[in-house]
Amino acid sequence: MKIGEIKYIILLVVVVIFLLIGCENTINQDIESSLDTISQDEISDDVDLWIEDIRYLQENLESKHKNMYHTISKEEFSKEVESLINDLPKLTDTGTIMRIKSLVAKIGDGHTAVCENINFRFFPLKFIVFDDGIYVINTIEEYKDILGTKLIKIGNEPIDDIINKMGEMVSSDNKIQLLNNTLNHIIIADYLKEYGYIGDINKGKFVFQDIDDKEISIEMNSIYNANAEKWLAVVNKYSKVANLSYVKNTKEPYWYEYLGDEKLIYFQYNSCMNNNQKPIKTLVQELSEFIEENDVEKFVFDMRNNGGGDSRIIKPLINYLAKNNELNKKDNLFVVIGASTFSSAILNTEEMQSETNATIIGTPTGGRPNHYGEVKTFTLPNNGITIKYSTKYFNASKNDDDSIYPDITVENTFRDFIDGIDTVMEEILSK
Repeated sequence: MKIGEIKYIILLVVVVIFLLIGCENTINQDIESSLDTISQDEISDDVDLWIEDIRYLQENLESKHKNMYHTISKEEFSKEVESLINDLPKLTDTGTIMRIKSLVAKIGDGHTAVCENINFRFFPLKFIVFDDGIYVINTIEEYKDILGTKLIKIGNEPIDDIINKMGEMVSSDNKIQLLNNTLNHIIIADYLKEYGYIGDINKGKFVFQDIDDKEISIEMNSIYNANAEKWLAVVNKYSKVANLSYVKNTKEPYWYEYLGDEKLIYFQYNSCMNNNQKPIKTLVQELSEFIEENDVEKFVFDMRNNGGGDSRIIKPLINYLAKNNELNKKDNLFVVIGASTFSSAILNTEEMQSETNATIIGTPTGGRPNHYGEVKTFTLPNNGITIKYSTKYFNASKNDDDSIYPDITVENTFRDFIDGIDTVMEEILSK
């Protein structure tokens, strides 16, 4: 899976949120952030205990998952289980965890995975991905000079090769989500050492390329605690990034603004959850009154950053837009999607497609329209590792595509990004 194979900009939810206001989790990450962190000292090196955990894993996934064997057969999965068990005596604890992750990833469900609540060391990097590469969007003050640079290598290995290899242990619904999730793994020092890309979990060589194509090689120290560090964002280096609407107010589940000169309401829906200070029904009433009293010709419904939650939350707004004869037209109503549009946000996109005349614009979603979800968890009894799994199948589309593809594809470049240009909004405003 080379970067060039995925033509479209991929904005990681965690990256966009880190960009201006610090770390906040997506819906799936909320599950993981609510779990107790497991220290490596708590992980057992007793092979028999690992065997019990692996058997427990298979038994519970079989009994609890909505349809565990929809992609891999039971026979194939059982062979993988036995292969893992046979290899246990020669695996490190980290190697065992990675193999369990690979095992669960073979189920082929982006919502079913090993939770990342183990206290591994990691390198202080967050990324944004464009067609031409992976760029550093956040790092700590010590490494501020690499903000906005492109990641080329870790150790002596090209980043494309690392992503291809480490992607084997990443659960996903499609290639876009696979890349998204793999980027969260390539910063984990323990994984990089296990693969041989670095020789020491405390430090590693990273090679970057700046905007003038000059290579920068640094030895970076890994860390344990993100909160103990002073983080910087690309906006500290390229101030025009702050002009982009889709990086404003990302802590809010939803918000809107009126662009008077364009006669346009921009509504950003960041997560499928209610804002207790302004419940969605209150917001819809407020929007309805505003639209009646002002000259509004276009409505933009932006779900680029939305990783899911409860798909029912936004239904009152969808109903309102469907009944508004002035706005419910292809050149007046727009739904913006992207690689971070996932889970319930995909269901909401499907609803907008089927119930309104909206034009879908942006880039393909990071999940399938028909997918497994409604996540629950269980914990392996001996090592305390938590497994999340799907309990429901959402059959939202007649076409079982790997993604929702926009009616209008709008690409972006890193140069657009740092210049504060939202090419999606430019395309909408040209209509």
